[in-house]
Amino acid sequence: MVYEDWFKDQEIEWWVWVDGVHFAMQGRAEISYYQPPGLEVEHRFVAEAPCVFLVPRGCKFRCKVVSEEPFRRLVVDFPNPGYEFTSDERT
Repeated sequence: MVYEDWFKDQEIEWWVWVDGVHFAMQGRAEISYYQPPGLEVEHRFVAEAPCVFLVPRGCKFRCKVVSEEPFRRLVVDFPNPGYEFTSDERT
């Protein structure tokens, strides 16, 4: 889980490696994202409190804060169930 504020005119970009549910709690941000596998089509929406949105695993995600107040959000990331569990057989 992540609880954080992003500030006016701040622009954040990253690749998402696990599914995450984002809860916008304050402020407003322009969100753009590209879906795998091709990452060719840009999708956009405005996230404004109160709002909940899914950021799926594998997408490229960009967020620009457009409100005077911080864009406050709570993010719940879900572990990737596709990874195999491995153990050390020596223990």
